[in-house]
Amino acid sequence: MKIDLHCHTKAIKRGDGAGRNVTPELFKRQIEDSDIKIVAITNHNAFDYDQYRILSECVKESCIVWPGVEIDVLDISSKRWHLIVVANPKEAEAFSTSVSSLFAGDNLNECTHTLDE
Repeated sequence: MKIDLHCHTKAIKRGDGAGRNVTPELFKRQIEDSDIKIVAITNHNAFDYDQYRILSECVKESCIVWPGVEIDVLDISSKRWHLIVVANPKEAEAFSTSVSSLFAGDNLNECTHTLDE
């Protein structure tokens, strides 16, 4: 079974190519052409619950979509890392609320968080 746990669907940060802004049609075609059975949407520092629902619906016959986020984090020595967090699809709405709360008021292009956060 093919699984992709690191899939970007929106350009969030400066430098993200416009090709990251996928349409439902493109998403469906890419998933089906790749024969992916589980995919996690992990955009940088953001989770778009509405987009998640739309993309999940368009591939529901062939693939399960998991909610996720790729968080810019700083370790104790202030080194920058990316932390991918993936949630249970049954908890997508609660996950969305948590991600929105974590990034409330942040500049998504420049923000970082700690592992404790």
